[in-house]
Amino acid sequence: MKKLVKLLIGFINLMSLLSLSGCSLPPSESQLKKNATKLLEEKYGEEFVVNKIWGKRGATFDASCSPKSDKSIVFEGFYPNSGEGNFKDEYVEGLVSKELEEKIKPYIQKISDDCLVKPLVFLYEGY
Repeated sequence: MKKLVKLLIGFINLMSLLSLSGCSLPPSESQLKKNATKLLEEKYGEEFVVNKIWGKRGATFDASCSPKSDKSIVFEGFYPNSGEGNFKDEYVEGLVSKELEEKIKPYIQKISDDCLVKPLVFLYEGY
């Protein structure tokens, strides 16, 4: 009985130390999706959906997103788990790519109807 009491006290002490040290469970995937959409909506003033989350590492994660108004625009982003702070997304690149696709597609279709047109756009800040 004394062993059980000592073991229980040791377990309680361990749990107390872990809670004081800041160790916690990582956010759920649904919480990460909410955090990413919140950041995007604040930045661009429109609604977004998160299609997929991957690359969870430490305090950040990667996500594939789309604006609710046009789910054919798919872009990636790099977000903080907390839903606050700096983040990088490629929404502007996705918009430019969609516009280029619409302009180029008629010319390509004159040559062949079997072609897939998906321009890849990279924008570099500071250049």
